[in-house]
Amino acid sequence: MALVARTEPVSRSIETPGVTPGETPGERSSERPSARPVRARKTPQQREDAVTDLARRLRAGTAFHLAGLAFVELRMPGADQLSRAVVLASFLGFVAIRIAGLTLALGRRGSVRWRLALIAIGSIGANVVWGVRTAAVQLHTGASEQSLLMLVIMCGLSTGAMTAFAPSLWLQRVSQSAMFVPILAAGVLGEGSGSLAALHALFYLYIVTRGGVAHREYWESVHTTELLRRHAASAQLAAAAAAEANRQLRAEIAHSAKMEVELRQAQKLEAIGRLAAGIAHEINTPLQFIADSCEFLADGAQDLGGAVDDYRRIVGELAGGRLAVSDAVSQAARVDDARDLAYLRDQIPSSAALALQGLERVSKIVAATKDYAYLGEKTHTDVNQAIERTILLSNNETRYVADVETELGELPSILCHTGELNQAVLNLIINAAHAIGDVIQDTGARGTIHIKTWADPGWVRISIRDTGTGIPAEIIDKIYEPFFTTKPVGKGTGQGLATAHSAIVNKHGGTIDVRSELGAGTTFTISLPAA
Repeated sequence: MALVARTEPVSRSIETPGVTPGETPGERSSERPSARPVRARKTPQQREDAVTDLARRLRAGTAFHLAGLAFVELRMPGADQLSRAVVLASFLGFVAIRIAGLTLALGRRGSVRWRLALIAIGSIGANVVWGVRTAAVQLHTGASEQSLLMLVIMCGLSTGAMTAFAPSLWLQRVSQSAMFVPILAAGVLGEGSGSLAALHALFYLYIVTRGGVAHREYWESVHTTELLRRHAASAQLAAAAAAEANRQLRAEIAHSAKMEVELRQAQKLEAIGRLAAGIAHEINTPLQFIADSCEFLADGAQDLGGAVDDYRRIVGELAGGRLAVSDAVSQAARVDDARDLAYLRDQIPSSAALALQGLERVSKIVAATKDYAYLGEKTHTDVNQAIERTILLSNNETRYVADVETELGELPSILCHTGELNQAVLNLIINAAHAIGDVIQDTGARGTIHIKTWADPGWVRISIRDTGTGIPAEIIDKIYEPFFTTKPVGKGTGQGLATAHSAIVNKHGGTIDVRSELGAGTTFTISLPAA
């Protein structure tokens, strides 16, 4: 045993679900309060580390044991009236076994059970010898100076054992009992000092109680350290991922280090990620009929080329006198029928027009995406055009739940951040689509999102009205707070309305108002300065 100061755990207030202090091989602690979580099984690595830590803690205790033996032999030889040869041989034999166990444990050689068995045999045996010797001293000297010295040594050994044996509760309890039971037995039988026996009994109860606490705190520290290690590993992975993300975003956000800009850009990237599938679908649809049209044009060009070759042959034969005019006319008619030239004459212009329309639609989608992502300086912006492009981007969110109606009035061109305005409008449209989705669910019904613009003296107004669930009155004052959301965990970040409010109010000096009725829907009105 070692005289070691009790160390506090990392934090007794940290609790890990399913991970609580445990016991070393072969033990079950009864010190755990019933309110604590179910005790977790310890891993083989934790068990091996616990035995190694136990050996490390017991090195000083072994030295203290030997120093106590030398002190007793020199200070009060023969006070116990036991055979010195038997006492020394027994004690030193057990100490040797204990040292062998400590050596194996520190070197991590042999099985964990074998190391623990040697440490246990050595520690318990040495303590039995010490307890018998202390009882013998009290039996033969009463409450003399020798008894008090033995009591002081035992108190030192037991106090050190509280933390020295903390990794193993059963070894701690058995070792403590090995010292105290002989003395308590002598006191109970009336062969020793009753007062000293009572004092030993009280100290024994204290040591047992505090030893249990030390054991529990030790394993709390072990599991807390393991938890922190895992969290540190997760934090390193998260830091690496964040560093890579920041590297990709640095070119776009280098002009400003403000957290608000970073938050707004992260929200924009999240929204683009959510809309990526819809944009891909929107582009894929015109590309399909462009491809079909181009394939038809290619086939038609081949047929036209064949028809030209046939006509050249007919003209050549007619010019050379090898073919009569009537035969040339009939062959030309057969070429028209075989090549289906009348059909090609009708369909080729419409197919070309269809391909051009598809290209124009793809161009609009690309332009809308570019405008959405742009975070440059304020520019003169056509608000209606920005809204139309934003509706195009949000089509994948709205097409399955709502019809988007527009009522776009004549507006003056205003100076604004086009990307900021696009994002604010997109967030409101997506929120409206989600609210309608919560209402219709899987019924097959459809809601309505009505977007209206108009001009007032000095202002440009945009209203977005939906037929969704509405907003409860008790939370309507919180909807612009960052991270506030009523959506389930994993759906939404609580940044959409906060970002929209920041863009309209802070960046443009405008206002954003809301009117809502539960079960009827919500209307957001954006007001932007016209000058």
